[in-house]
Amino acid sequence: MSSERLSFAKRPLLIRSAEALFTAYEILEEYDEDGIREFLEGDITVAAVSVVSGIDEPALVDEVVKQASKIQRQEELA
Repeated sequence: MSSERLSFAKRPLLIRSAEALFTAYEILEEYDEDGIREFLEGDITVAAVSVVSGIDEPALVDEVVKQASKIQRQEELA
């Protein structure tokens, strides 16, 4: 899934928004990448964050998947 390129200024907002979504849905820790995408696509909270932040939903979902993968790798190394 291809998402629009973000401006340099919006990148930190995207990362913080994705981290907030991942934290809000603790159950995502149990899912793989496809499961996370399936859970979040069309979710009302993702839509709300998208509207408020001005970042498109696919970009938010992609970033949540990236953040989840990063967190899961860190936990495996610990």
